[in-house]
Amino acid sequence: MTLGAGTGTLLFPPWLWGAGESPKALPTKKQGAKVRAAFLYPPSKTFASKPDGWWSWPGNEFDAEGRQKKFVAALREMEQRLDMKIAVDPEPIANADAAQRLASEMQSERPDGLLLVMFYNGSLAIADLLLKAAEEAGIPAIFYIGLGVKHGSVAQYRRPGLYFIQSLDNLDAIECGLRMVNTKKRLSQSCLLSVTEAQETREGVEAFFGITVRVIPFARYAEEFGKVSLGE
Repeated sequence: MTLGAGTGTLLFPPWLWGAGESPKALPTKKQGAKVRAAFLYPPSKTFASKPDGWWSWPGNEFDAEGRQKKFVAALREMEQRLDMKIAVDPEPIANADAAQRLASEMQSERPDGLLLVMFYNGSLAIADLLLKAAEEAGIPAIFYIGLGVKHGSVAQYRRPGLYFIQSLDNLDAIECGLRMVNTKKRLSQSCLLSVTEAQETREGVEAFFGITVRVIPFARYAEEFGKVSLGE
């Protein structure tokens, strides 16, 4: 293999290609994933202004805005560690209109992943709307609910393409989900060389990870391999 000088690309040697084919350039530095992140809860003042306002678990003393700041700070550290981009909505998604706006933006921007952090049990319908939009767009999602926020069955969140977390503050689990999204993104920029008994060179894309698979006839590979001298 030869490096494309100054171009940031990696070129396959000519013998890997059939007659009349052009070599395919691959990036030498893979791009990290771009993930859209949003927090789901109504502003705390929504309850503070009402004498009988009730936040639900974990109670009216829960500082949702303060907790969001801590989570965002942790996400920024993950962003650096994983060499990826996490675009966090600064304001919480508090109603269906805001959720629909985010769903529309996902459809147009097509991020590599979606992270939802839900602090309030009344926001579940909003979460479901966004998760459905992500599923329809083929965008993998990470859904975190604090332990005690959601009551009842969560079986509907155990499905392909959705990494569901129901736990006390568990930033490690969130980072695990982000790693999965980032790995999938990087694999989609990879090329796998498959040396087989195929009669001719061909290329395809693996459906789930998006890896480019280049099939090379064994006879052709062996012929070129035999031409290599020690020390080259």
